Amino acid sequence: MIKLKSLLKESTINTDEAKLYTYEVAFHTNSDKETIYIGIDKEKALSEYEDFTLSDIELDNKKNRTDMKLEFQIKEDVYKYIYDDEDSDISEWEIEEFYDNEDVYELIEEGEFEVVHSKEIYPLNKKSDELLHSIQQHYQYKYGNWKYNRIEVIDDSGDDVGCIRLRIADHTENILNFRNRDVCGGFISVVIGNVDPTSKDYDFGIGMKGNEYHFDFTSENSKDEIISVVDDAIEQLKLYIIENSEIYETLDLNLGGIVKGIGKLKG
Repeated sequence: MIKLKSLLKESTINTDEAKLYTYEVAFHTNSDKETIYIGIDKEKALSEYEDFTLSDIELDNKKNRTDMKLEFQIKEDVYKYIYDDEDSDISEWEIEEFYDNEDVYELIEEGEFEVVHSKEIYPLNKKSDELLHSIQQHYQYKYGNWKYNRIEVIDDSGDDVGCIRLRIADHTENILNFRNRDVCGGFISVVIGNVDPTSKDYDFGIGMKGNEYHFDFTSENSKDEIISVVDDAIEQLKLYIIENSEIYETLDLNLGGIVKGIGKLKG
């Protein structure tokens, strides 16, 4: 939890004057500002600041921007108690409740917003891109290429009986690219990204064949988890190609069709 509370002031009362604090949480880029919250509710302001996620903002190119930050500001206004009643005093009229009542309080000094805390907001795919590159590097060492790899399938007799196309990227590919142009007998699509810009365009959940696997992962998944799932899929497809029959279910995962990350696997 961000230690903001020690920076935040309380509304105070001093003789016939009272201070009121207004809080603003605002999202900034180099060219734009969007106010997330502005008001006198300190706890609400804290919550909006601490719980902010980039998905709350409508913004172009959220995936790659590096000019984003969130600011927490405070403004101090001074009010004078003016209610004319001998039987009442300022202690009975809480500033947070009556500051906008012109019969009770008069604004005598308006402050300016001051930034008391700020934090950089990272692109949605910053963390997942680091994971993507680590996975791509792992399979480059193993099979020779970065994004696309051709994995030869050898049977027990040592014969080359086919191949598997392994694709590792940050966005979904049109499955027809594989079906129409690839000579391999199996296809594995691995997408690693907190935001997949083409997922709605190419929904792999519709019309996937038994020799086509699609896996979605985010930065919440670990490198070891992803490698385990992909390696199991490779072994499944090798069996499928060698036997030219239904996918064997000899491994722990029920593969085939669309798979949505570790812990959410489905056939």
